[in-house]
Amino acid sequence: MFRGVERSRARYLETDEIERLINAIDEPDFRDSVMGAIATGCRYQELARLCVKDVQLDAAAVQIRESKSGKPRSMFLNDEGLAFFETMTAGRRGAGRDARGAVR
Repeated sequence: MFRGVERSRARYLETDEIERLINAIDEPDFRDSVMGAIATGCRYQELARLCVKDVQLDAAAVQIRESKSGKPRSMFLNDEGLAFFETMTAGRRGAGRDARGAVR
């Protein structure tokens, strides 16, 4: 059997590792996908299914309607993640906030 497989190992990228990773990606769409994954922890298919209406800027969250488990969930965003999704949704139909600060 394989040693050390009885428990999972959690390892997270350090800030400098994230910056090097992002800077090493030449393809803009792939860079956006990686940045979305870093901001949310979501899987590729979860990110690929996102619509503008799933980004809740006022709540600093992204709604994952269809996940691997089949259960919807919210992924809360830090300041960098919120800025990223504000940029990604800017000017798109359904993006922005109304006078009350709610996402349109």
